[in-house]
Amino acid sequence: MTKYCIVIAVVIALAAPLCLAEPVSAPVKTGVSQPLGQGFGKPGNVTIDARQSIANPGSVTFTGHAHLVTENGATLDAAELKALISKEDNTFQKVIATGKVKGTFNQAITKRFYTVYADEGVYDPKKNQIDLTGSVRILIDSPMTKGPLVQTGTSAVVLLGNGPDYPIITTQDVKTVFTVNQ
Repeated sequence: MTKYCIVIAVVIALAAPLCLAEPVSAPVKTGVSQPLGQGFGKPGNVTIDARQSIANPGSVTFTGHAHLVTENGATLDAAELKALISKEDNTFQKVIATGKVKGTFNQAITKRFYTVYADEGVYDPKKNQIDLTGSVRILIDSPMTKGPLVQTGTSAVVLLGNGPDYPIITTQDVKTVFTVNQ
């Protein structure tokens, strides 16, 4: 299985051009967690590990269980990740994740660890947020609950930002189930 990496060398907010790297055989380091006390800010360097990449004018598509890891510790897994690039100025526009989407984040201020699942996720660097749609499920590991707090809904927005209180997750048509620690 050939693996490819894409590295965004400068902060996505500055709309850095994407640089396609040579195939690599070493697996991407996973399980990276964001240091407590920091916010997410922008993703910084991003690594994507996938079975195949297809580069076209205006996009790069990663297929075969694509795994994305950001410098700040967030992860995104999907059957397919598509990075859209502006044809006019070769700047990064967004990432579209489809097929069994799973994202992980932790929130420093509450020491909660979030795992989100959806059918589709779209990361918009201008808004610094991920919009999730289709069978959204969020698991929140918290020191205040016995086991995870589980939320289900029709859609959700993961707002990434600076500061220890991020990410902020808003879920639509939500149902929440949890057991309080005693």
